[in-house]
Amino acid sequence: MPPSFEEISRGVFGALMLARGEPRGVDLIDRSAGGAARSFYAAVMMLPIYAVVEAVELSGRTVEAGALEVLAVESLAYVIGWTAFLTAMTWICPLIQRNDRFLDMVATYNWVTLVQMALYFPVAMLVATGVLPPGLVGGLSWIVMLLLLTYTWYALKVSLGIGGGGAAGLVALDLVLGVVLSGVTNGLLGIGPAPA
Repeated sequence: MPPSFEEISRGVFGALMLARGEPRGVDLIDRSAGGAARSFYAAVMMLPIYAVVEAVELSGRTVEAGALEVLAVESLAYVIGWTAFLTAMTWICPLIQRNDRFLDMVATYNWVTLVQMALYFPVAMLVATGVLPPGLVGGLSWIVMLLLLTYTWYALKVSLGIGGGGAAGLVALDLVLGVVLSGVTNGLLGIGPAPA
């Protein structure tokens, strides 16, 4: 059953508060078992945004695979990309003695990821459509990536109640998983490099 409008609003608003560095934002997020399960609805909400970003990014690149193969592989990559880090955390949380905060982290991570994609969308469109001068694209991409990684770092730090170093390690893991998945996906589809 999808979350109510109120639960979605609270999840998104809580995630936005975390983006502003307000730790009490996590208190607005339903971190019960049911709330954590319903927070995966954020992936459904984000799917149209993700599809547009991917379509625009792929439009300027060489793709050897056919349309159906692209759809199948990208769909699978989306599901894996959304769940890989959370799956890894089922092993990591007991190791760092934060099993009791696992559901807090899952719900927070899902709503934060939705907000991140909504914030990233206009930048991705500016970069992918070539509206910005080439000299600005690289710098802007790095700045946005740094801001989003910092946002993830803060959300993990608050939701798990861990120190900055531990949160940085988890962000690095999330980043590596994303890079590996992107490389595998591009390899399966025969996607060429982005144009310079």
